[in-house]
Amino acid sequence: MKVKILTVCVAVSLMGAGSAFAAYTAADSNGTKEVGTTIKATLKFSANVTSEYKNNTDGTAYVIGTSHTSGTKTYASSSGDTRIFMAEGKETTTPAAPASSDASANFDSTWTPVK
Repeated sequence: MKVKILTVCVAVSLMGAGSAFAAYTAADSNGTKEVGTTIKATLKFSANVTSEYKNNTDGTAYVIGTSHTSGTKTYASSSGDTRIFMAEGKETTTPAAPASSDASANFDSTWTPVK
């Protein structure tokens, strides 16, 4: 089960980067940039698997987490992290996306790196 969740998290991370970038829209009159959420429409998860996806304002960085509704853990990573993190509890809220693509997300003490 752990391998399956890790595989899903890695696959979602890789597919999410392309989907988020492709969904970029032009700045509005206030100069605010928004990124669409087409990732939800393009990914197919197993039954009862949920995900949470957050991106920064210009679409260059993201955080994504996955969990199973009957599971007890949430797995997540970000575009700036090389590790996958785990939190006890299903559907744990992921941290905000990092400000830039080379920055790490702020995975606090709730999250531990998976070894």
